Parts: sequence; structure tokens; C-alpha cells
Amino acid sequence: MVILNPVEQFINDVQFFSADRAYAPPAQSAITDHFVNIIIDKKFKQSVRIDNALPKGNFVEIQGTDYAYLQEDLTISSSANPVHRITA
Repeated sequence: MVILNPVEQFINDVQFFSADRAYAPPAQSAITDHFVNIIIDKKFKQSVRIDNALPKGNFVEIQGTDYAYLQEDLTISSSANPVHRITA
């Protein structure tokens, strides 16, 4: 699990590596599922792109706050390319 910048240090472009077994030494990774969780100010959720595409899932607003979250499954795309980019 990776936690990125706090709200006070908002970033709008980040790349990360999702270590598929094909890219790890033998017997060092049993990870088979890859997800990314995004929490963002509601007013920016329409601008989010994952690997230059709209997210497949839907943002869920967090009641009583100005934020929404998304959990995106990257399992299939990580097997083809383990480097991902999120922009907003």
C-alpha cells in the first residue's frame, strides 16, 4: 500500500509501478490483483485520467465532505504494463 501526498500538497500528475509477478524475481511476489484507490476533491473528479483514459469505475462521494473516492482495478492492465499514470 502506498499513501501519497496530503491535501495540503495536492499533486495532479503521478506515476507508479504496480509490480506484476512477471516483473519480480521468481518466488518473490504472489501478488495477483492490482487496485488503486483515489481520493479527490469532488470538483476535480471529472478530470481524473488513469493511463490517459477515463476510469472504468465510478467515484463515490464521501458524505459530509468535499471528497469522493474511486477504487480502480488495474489487474489486467498491470500484466501488460506495470507503470501507471494518474492525472487530474
